[in-house]
This record gives sequence, structure tokens and C-alpha cells, in this order.
Amino acid sequence: MLSQLLKAKRTSFSSLARCFTIKLPDEPSFLEQVGLYFDQAAKFTDLPQGLLKYIKGCNVVLSVKFPIQLTRNGHSDLHVIEAFRAQHSHHKLPTKGGIRYSDDVCQNEVEALASLMTFKCACVDVPFGGGKGGIKIDHRKFTEEELQRITRRFTVELLQKKFIGPAIDVPAPDYGTGPREMGWIMNTYTAYNPDDINGHGVVTGKGIRQGGIRGRAQATGLGLYFAVRETMNVEKNARSLGLSVGLKDKKVIVTGLGNVGYWAAHFFNDLGKSKVVGVSEWNGAVYNPDGLDVEALLEYKQKHGTLLNFPGAQNIPNPDDIMSMDCDILLPCALEAQINRTTAPKIKAKVIGEGANGPCTFEGDRILNEKGCIIVPDLFANAGGVTVSYFEWLKNLSHVRFGRMTKKHEENSKSLLVEKLENKFGKKFTDKEKKLIIQGAGEEDLVNSGLESTMVDSFKQIEDIKNIQKITYRMAAYILSIKKIALSYTDFSYLNISKEKQTNKPKSKETNHVPRNEWFSMVMKRNQGIQNLRERVVPISRTESFGRIFGTKHENIKDQLTHEIILQLIMQHLSTVGYKKTKKIIQKDSGVQYIPRYLRDSRLQSLVRVAIKNVDTIWDQTLDSQTTQTDFGIGIVNLLSALGYERGEEFDEELTSIWEEEQNTSIIYEEKSVKKENPKEKENEEEEKTENVTKEIKAASLNQLVEFLTHETKPKVLWLKTFLMTYQSFTTPRILLYKLIDRYNIPKEKQILYQNRVQQIKLRVCNFLKFWITDYFSDFNEKLLNEVQDFIENTLINDGFKGMAENLKQVIERNLNSCDSKDNSNFEDPPDAKLPKNIFSPKLSLFDVDPEEIARQITLIDFSLYKKIKAPEMMNLAWLKPQLKHRAQNLIALNKRINSIPMWTATMILKAPLLKNRTKMVSRMISIAFHLRKLNNFSSCFAIIKGLSLAPIKRLKFTYESISKKTLDTFNSLASELNELNTLNKYRDLLVKINPPCIQYLQLYLSALKKIENNHDDYFNSLINFKKRRLIYDVVNSFQRFQKAEYNFLSVYQIESRIKAFPSLEETILIQKSLKCEPRRAKREEIK
Repeated sequence: MLSQLLKAKRTSFSSLARCFTIKLPDEPSFLEQVGLYFDQAAKFTDLPQGLLKYIKGCNVVLSVKFPIQLTRNGHSDLHVIEAFRAQHSHHKLPTKGGIRYSDDVCQNEVEALASLMTFKCACVDVPFGGGKGGIKIDHRKFTEEELQRITRRFTVELLQKKFIGPAIDVPAPDYGTGPREMGWIMNTYTAYNPDDINGHGVVTGKGIRQGGIRGRAQATGLGLYFAVRETMNVEKNARSLGLSVGLKDKKVIVTGLGNVGYWAAHFFNDLGKSKVVGVSEWNGAVYNPDGLDVEALLEYKQKHGTLLNFPGAQNIPNPDDIMSMDCDILLPCALEAQINRTTAPKIKAKVIGEGANGPCTFEGDRILNEKGCIIVPDLFANAGGVTVSYFEWLKNLSHVRFGRMTKKHEENSKSLLVEKLENKFGKKFTDKEKKLIIQGAGEEDLVNSGLESTMVDSFKQIEDIKNIQKITYRMAAYILSIKKIALSYTDFSYLNISKEKQTNKPKSKETNHVPRNEWFSMVMKRNQGIQNLRERVVPISRTESFGRIFGTKHENIKDQLTHEIILQLIMQHLSTVGYKKTKKIIQKDSGVQYIPRYLRDSRLQSLVRVAIKNVDTIWDQTLDSQTTQTDFGIGIVNLLSALGYERGEEFDEELTSIWEEEQNTSIIYEEKSVKKENPKEKENEEEEKTENVTKEIKAASLNQLVEFLTHETKPKVLWLKTFLMTYQSFTTPRILLYKLIDRYNIPKEKQILYQNRVQQIKLRVCNFLKFWITDYFSDFNEKLLNEVQDFIENTLINDGFKGMAENLKQVIERNLNSCDSKDNSNFEDPPDAKLPKNIFSPKLSLFDVDPEEIARQITLIDFSLYKKIKAPEMMNLAWLKPQLKHRAQNLIALNKRINSIPMWTATMILKAPLLKNRTKMVSRMISIAFHLRKLNNFSSCFAIIKGLSLAPIKRLKFTYESISKKTLDTFNSLASELNELNTLNKYRDLLVKINPPCIQYLQLYLSALKKIENNHDDYFNSLINFKKRRLIYDVVNSFQRFQKAEYNFLSVYQIESRIKAFPSLEETILIQKSLKCEPRRAKREEIK
């Protein structure tokens, strides 16, 4: 349904809004109408006339004309396009407003809409000034390619006049435009401003994939629903109209089944329990007093292009006549000036909710007020769109995705709460009830929650002013907006605005009452420090709902912490971080014995963290890609990790116990054919292999994976290896350890079920732990290792597993002692280094060193980085993501080094000014690459070949002609091998034929990992995609294959230091030097 609506949004809205600039006879234009409302409201403000005049007028209007070459009837001609952009108010920046494509658009129209946008934003506390734009074209008469050219050209005009930018002016869709046009504008802006990291915030109303926000499509309709709902929840309003409080069973008529009209009708039906009895479109209307099925009506309209003849409904050919039908609430959501001096007297509705801009003329408004109707004005009622646009803009500037930070934690906590309630009261919730209670807040939920809070808060402010001044909601909304804008301007010291002299009128009791929004503004003005703090934190805490979601709930605790509880907290904390001696001393001195508990973190630490909002942006505020390269930055990373701020992509910690998760309900298998070797195969190689079909895990939860890998039957070793190598792509070592301990501690009620399998499961957990410590000891930091030792000493030994406990202790001790040691016992004496005579000379250069020795020293440098690369460094594309780069320091270092070699190669060649020296350097580089290949250093070997193939080097015709045929054959052979090894499978075939040691072809493996990440999601139906992890395991395991086979060469400091400090010029400079060495069309005799 939503996809159908969005597909037809532009066409439908076009039909409904084509008459927007109507000016009825004897009635003011839209711009004049806004001015009249402003003047009426200004009388209640007691503000200086100069300031009111400044607020009312449009600040600046841009009117441009630009030529576009268009083809019509086979003839190409130059068409002049006229466009406008108005910025009404700069009291807040950026200015905000849509861009419309219409033949009828004019300067007066964009000024009127911009002014309305200013007051609308101020009314709902959205920190934007008002803006509006338009291009004077009928978008239906242009092709998509032509519209794109026009849109991009207009964007360039705005850029040249500084009329666009995330902090200047932010356009949005309007009549004739949509996400497509916003994408073109954003793309053009970022192309001209590549360094603007906030470029996605230059427009709102984008598609989700372009940085848009969920919930934007329905925002205006939902905001309209909230506005009318709040109005009808006021008992005095309902009583004055002779209606019941609330929206339930109210008859509703909607004019216009476009985007706003459809969603308004949908929410009034679905949330308000109202009854939509009539709907109109530009070519007719339908009415049914028993109610209409809005979803079916939209489908019918999409199929037939009209509402007429909808089954079960009365046809009304003239759409204006629908407003005279019986109803309680009328929602004009289509045209300007629908309700005028002609139609207003016929309206039977008692409540008018203005979903469109200016649907009610000045005369129509007067007539309805005289009839006693309540009008919820457009100024407030249709502000949902710009409110959610603000959320989108804020999202783009914050570089976050709302709803990610607390979702999983809330779901798990609420799941536990639901389970406890079910157990206590003996009643089971239905699946629908559970989903309603448990499901965490996603981005759309947060947007809708923030929108609701904004509309409710704004209504309360409008209601206060209405009751005090005894005026209409429209006047109250204008007064509220004007006062907020005035307060913004009076804060500008350069204006130096003071109130005009007040008349000494006696103040009544009512005028002594100050509305809370005015009181709040007064307090903020008097306390600048508080005001400044509020301005800084407003993106996080601007609405009550956002505060409730991200904040910590407070409760009054009557019981004080006892001395014993405080000591327990301190001892548990110290035990967690490893200060065992301190714990023993406190136990001895206090006489209080500590009882070990297996919690996620130190309880003391957890209590401290409760006071701090767990904001995901802590990484963005603290670290950047450069900071993480320093010791200071790494220290911050370690500190944040120790505090539990470990960053993941999509997966939060699973708090559900293994024993509490439903069994065999979520795991997904896939069948895999495995060829089985025939025993007689050696005798007859042509004998066919038999095939077995085995089950492989495709996707499972973390609990399920841990359970299967510690099953009482022996699990597959390959599964275990795959899990341990890749688990840090979806969880952390700390969580995994707690899962293993959880699996080991079988609940008593489960032990009866498992009977004689209990001991076997516990042994499997111990074997898993042993395998983990043996092969991945680097996963264990000091804190985690202390917890393992605590588990061994206080659990395994007490349970009678003394032998296994001693075995694990020995494994830990062996790894601790071997961390810094290097085993060279299997090495023969290294070959003598090929040193030049001037090895100790400060003028030593690579010309002086044997190419083979250079290759050896390069290989030693490369291998020192290659052997340190751990599996987690290759997970989640960590080397590319700023928030994960601290995990991939060795991989980044090696990749950076390999990527710099081509430029170094070219630099060394072009630094030689004479042809003979360049020829020698090229030959030397080829020789170095040849020896690197002999040493199986694929990364550096192929990097040099790439350097020799760079354009500035490849064009050196006379240099290459001077190289010997043997050297050129060597180069061509290596280049041919590089071209052939374009896939990992071909490269693996080559690896079978070589003997270690070896340094893998790094770029090929990184490309393979990128391909897996792009082609496979991390999660499948909310489960961990284990199939993806098997693919990653194959790649990473192959890459790490030669890490333990070291090279047996002597390191020569003098050569090594020069290699590490090799020069590297930029490509533009290399091209200049190349042209200088061998100019274009130069002859051989001209080259020195």
C-alpha cells in the first residue's frame, strides 16, 4: 500500500494542488491573507512596531533565469527557465522550505509560503527560518533527463548565490518534486562541496538509502491526527460543540486522497477509531455514512484514476459538494482556498483540521468562526512534515541512525519482565501483546514519538494563549510564533531592541498570569549560562519522548546502602578487575566474605554507568581516524572498551540465558553436498566419487551456536574453528566467555532433563575454552583472563574437575610465557647479508645495495607486520571504518605500506635526471621484484610491478627501449602473472605449488572480504548469518596460513631504515617529472 502511494504521490498531488495560486474575487490573495492574520495577532503581543514589521516582511528573495538546451519535435532550442527562492526569516538558520515545480509559481507565492513556514517552524519549536522555492515549469511536460538538468542547474544557481547549504538553506519536496529531485540536488551540492561532511543534510525528504528518515512519508498526516486529537481531548471544546471527548466514532470527511489525505484518513481510522465517511479528489468524491475502507479506496483510485463508482459508496461528481455532507470533522488536505465565502456556509462539520496550506480563506475563516466551528489552523496542524524534516536534518548532521543504541537492550529487558509477569500471575500474553510490550524502538518509532511529543507540547502552549486571550486557535498559534521569533531577535545584541513605553493600564488577574512558554523564555533570558547549555544539548534532549527513550528512569530509593553492601560492591569490582590480594585483605579486615557472582560487569562500575547516558556518539566525540593511530588514542579505546562501550554494527549483547531461549525454534540449516573419496581412487583415478548430503548451519542465534559447539556429541572441528575465528564480527570475547559459563552452569531443573549428559556438556565447555585459549590467546585481556582464572579456581575445582582445571592453568601459563619469546630453534644459520662497502656511509643509497638484499630487507619489514595480523582485524571491514580501525592496526599498517610502494617505485625512477640512470633504476626495480617473487613476497612484488605500470613510468618510451631483453622478459613474466591472479581461487592454485615462508597477496584477500561483505548480510531473519562466517573463515584462514613460517635473514638496520623512509611524490608531480624527462614527441637524440 505504501509503495503504491509513494509511486503515485507526484501525480496525485499534482492533480490536487494545481490551483494553489487561486485568488478568489473580492478575497485577499494568500500572501495578503497571511499578512492579515499576522496583523491581527500582532495586536496581542505589545511588541515594537519596527520589530513587528521586520518579522512580517520577507528577508530576501532570489529570482533567477537560466538557459537550458531542450529538444522539442526534433528541434533543439534554448529555453529560458525562471525560478525563485525566498528566505523569509533569518532568526534561526538554516532556512527551510520546499521547492515546487509549477507553471503558476510566482514570487508572491513563494514569499507567502516562506512566511507561513517561518511561523509554522516557530510554532512547533523547530529551529529553522522559513523558506520556499519554485521553478516555473509544468513538470509533466519534461522528460526525466530534462528535469534532472533543470534541477541541477538551479542548484548551481543557488550555490553561486550562497542560497543553499546544511547551515544556510535546506530545500525539501513540494508540489511536483519528490525524493528523486532531492537526490539530484544533494548530489550536485556534494559534487561542488566534496569536503562538507554534512552534505547529506543539504536537503530533506530524501529516500532512505540517500540518508532520508523513516516516517517522513506519513509525517504530515500523522501530525494532523495528533493536532485534531489534542483539540478534541479538551473537554471544554467537545462540550461546546455538543460532541463527546476524543475522536472515537466521529464522522470524518477528507478532501484529497494524496499523501497527506491518505495518511490522515488512515490514522483517524486506525488510531482514532473514527469513521471516514467521505473522500474527494479533483474529479469527484464518494460518501458512505457507514464508513469507507480507506486502503481499498486508495487501491481503487490507483487502478481506475478516480474515486467515482467505488463499491458501496454514493457518487458526488462535484468534489466541492462533499464538504456539505453530514460529518463531525472536516480535513481539507488538497487545495488552497477550498473553504471560502461560497463553500463555508454549507459546511456541516464542527471541527476543521487544516491539512493543506491555506485551505481556508480569510472570509471562510470568519464565517466558520461565527458558526461556532473550531478550526485547527494549518500553521500548527500540518507542521508534522517540517518537524520530521528537522529530525532528518539532525540525523544527517549527527551521522547516526536513530533507534540503534538501546533497541536490543530494551527488548531483552522487557522480555525478561514479561516472563516474570507470566510466571507470577499464571497468565500468558498473546503474541500480539508480547510484540507490543517487547519490541524496541526503531527509527520510525522514534520519529513518530518525537513528532507526537512536539505536537502535544505545542498544542499546550497554543491552548494557554487561547484561554488567556479568549481568541481562536489560529490567532493563538500566530501570537505564539510571533513572540518566539521576537525573542530570538531580541537575543541579537546588534539589534538593541527595547520595548515601547507601556501604558499604565491596571492589570487584571488574567493578565498577571504568564503562560509557561513566556515564563520559560524569561527565565532563559535572565540566566544566559543555562540558555547556552540548553542550546548545546538541544539535539539530544529537545523532546520529552526522546528524553524518555535515551534517558535513565529515576526512582526514589528509601533504603540506604549498608556497610556490608558497600564492601560487597567494592570487593566485586576489585575481583572483576583482578585485584585479588586487595580482596583478601578487605575480607580479612572486615570479616565479610565475598560471594563470587558471574555478572556482565563490575556491579559498582555498572551503577556508576547508570548515571551516564550510553550515547553511541561517544566514539565520534572522542576519537577520529588519526587519534586511534596514537598511543593516547589506543589508550582511550582500551578505556572505553573496559567500560563496556564496545562498538558494533548491528548486534547488541544478548542477555537471554542459553537455558531460557526456546530450543530448536530459530536455527536455520541448509543441505550441502560433500564428495566422499572412494578408497579405490588411488588404484583407479577415473573412479567416480560418491556424494553425501550433510546439514550445515546457515543461521542461528548466539545462544544456539554456543550450544551446538558444546554439545555432548563431538561437534565438527571446522565449525569450532570458524566460530572462534569470526565470532568478533557479531559479539565480543567478554560476552562469549559469559555464554560459556552460562552453558556450564546448567540449572537444576534442566539437570533432571539432561541426566547423564550434564558432565559431558561441562567437559565440552572446558574443551571449547581450552581450544580458545590455545589458538586465540590474544583475545584475552587482563580483565578477561582474571575471570577465566576465577572460573577455574572457584568453579571447576569445586565441581571436581581438578584435572581439567590444571590442564587449563598450564595452557594459560604456557601462553603467558611464550608471548614475548621467539622460537628460532628450527632455523639454520641465516645466509650472509650482501652488504656494500659503504654500508656505514651517511650517503648510502639503494644504488649501492644488491637488489637481492633489498628484497630481503623489504620482506623482513613486510613479514613483521603480516605475522601480527589477527583474524578480528579482517572482520566487518574494520580497516575501512573509522570506529573500528583501532582493531586493525597491523592490517592498516601493512596495507598502507603496500599501497605506497607503487608511488615509491615511480618516484625512485623519475628522481634520476639522466636516461642511463633511469634505465638502471628501472632494471634495479625489476630485479628487486624478481627476487621478491623468489622469496614468495607477493604483496611487495606485485606492488612494484604496479608502480612500473603507472602512466608516468609506462610512457617512458626511450627508457624502456634501453633496458635489456632479459630484464624486459622478467618484467613481462611478472606482469603476466599479476594479471592472471585476478581471483582468489586462481591465487590459491598457485599457493599449492610453493613452499613457505610466504607473504600473501594482501590486496586480493581484502577484495575478497569486501565482496563477501557486500553480497552477504550479517544477519538472516535476525539470526547470525553463519554461512557468511564460513566464507570469511575460508579467506582469513588461507591468508594466515604462512604467518608462523618466518624468514631466516639478518636484519640490516642501515638498509632497513632507508627502505622505511623511502620518498614518495604525488601523482601530479610524477607526471610533470615524467614529461620533463621525456617530453611528448621528443626524439631520442633530445633525451639526455
